Amino acid sequence: MSEHAQVVEKHFYLGCIDGEPVATGMLDLENSEIGAIFVHPDFMQRGIGRRFLDHLECLARELGLEEVKLDATLNAADFYRRCGFVGEAPAIYHSPSGLQLACVPMVKGLL
Repeated sequence: MSEHAQVVEKHFYLGCIDGEPVATGMLDLENSEIGAIFVHPDFMQRGIGRRFLDHLECLARELGLEEVKLDATLNAADFYRRCGFVGEAPAIYHSPSGLQLACVPMVKGLL
């Protein structure tokens, strides 16, 4: 590892049903951020997204984070509000690949 290498700790999860991937989720410890929560459309409304979010919040607490943040897509903002996240102001998410997406930055205290 070079002198300037940086280790970024991210916990990424893939959820499968009968061996088929149906959901993802990630916890980025460096930025206290939950991200990449996606549920395949055929598996929505089954509580999978909520279970992923609960797992990531529990992991964040165990690892000593006092709050987590995320950038909710516009169609997911109400879901995150129901899960205790706070945030109203729209913004633009800029992905590392250059994609720009309307979002709502949100935060949730874990204490």
